[in-house]
Amino acid sequence: MNENASSVSALWLKRIAQFISLPIGLFAIGFAIVMGASEYGNGLQAYIKNLPNALPWLIVFIPILIAPKRRFLGGLMLFILGAALVYYFNFSGPNFWLFTFFLTALFPLSGLLFLGSWYIDQRNAPS
Repeated sequence: MNENASSVSALWLKRIAQFISLPIGLFAIGFAIVMGASEYGNGLQAYIKNLPNALPWLIVFIPILIAPKRRFLGGLMLFILGAALVYYFNFSGPNFWLFTFFLTALFPLSGLLFLGSWYIDQRNAPS
């Protein structure tokens, strides 16, 4: 594969990883904020009181924001945190839902795509 085709492949891997991780991360943060707000009543105040419920998802969202610029660091962080999410939500308790498994598996998958994009660019970088 020539250098131009490799850089196009790396760009595609990066874009696919962004397309997967960004909407899923935003959905998870929004879901975490909305789902627990009913315990605090109705209205904006309830959502504000429930914001601490979204903090773990903000920690997962940080590598999603880092990865487009620093693909190795962001991809590695996203893969590790994603693997921890897959374990925690699917294998640490008595419940296993296929939807949750596929949704959480998208995080380490996108981390691997960012790492693959970084690897292709590093392999073809001039020495």
